[in-house]
Amino acid sequence: MSNLVDPSLYAQIQALPEHLTGEIINGELVVNPTPGVLSTMVRGGVASSVGLLFHGREGKGGQPGGWWILARVELQLGAEIHVPAIAGWKRESLPTLPDVVTMEVVPAWVCEVLCPGSAVRDRKHKARSYHAAGVQWYWLVDPRDRTVEVYRRDGEFWVRIGVWSDDEKARIEPFDAVELDLSRWWEGLESSA
Repeated sequence: MSNLVDPSLYAQIQALPEHLTGEIINGELVVNPTPGVLSTMVRGGVASSVGLLFHGREGKGGQPGGWWILARVELQLGAEIHVPAIAGWKRESLPTLPDVVTMEVVPAWVCEVLCPGSAVRDRKHKARSYHAAGVQWYWLVDPRDRTVEVYRRDGEFWVRIGVWSDDEKARIEPFDAVELDLSRWWEGLESSA
């Protein structure tokens, strides 16, 4: 871990009980409870959908591959610590995964699954931090609206490239080599509503 992170704040993160997740945002400790069942289910749907096709040298059944897709990894971005729902690194820029607790290599793609307690923070503070660090694509998945908003880094701004919802099948950057079936992400929502 680089010396940019406030060691006293990081010590507080390490002391948190397992059911809490700590992040350092704008120089402050932010503590979040473990995501609820709805967010966890949707995160799993997105991660398995994207991961099945793109994780590893070559995805399952000859799919594109070429990425490391990881859920809930602690990222150090300058002086901040974030724990995104899912993050992805292109294997060409990160040939092997380091055996570390905190990743200091900036991912190319970050996906946050919105929940009422974190949506504003994900849209504002974390979006700015990810952009400043050099993340290329940012997805905001909203389980309640069944949408995914996709942003691409373009110079000093995020540019929204699209919003997809419900049971659409779509080619969504950076995984547009394959059509993604969004209906799989929301499976089971009716019974949990």
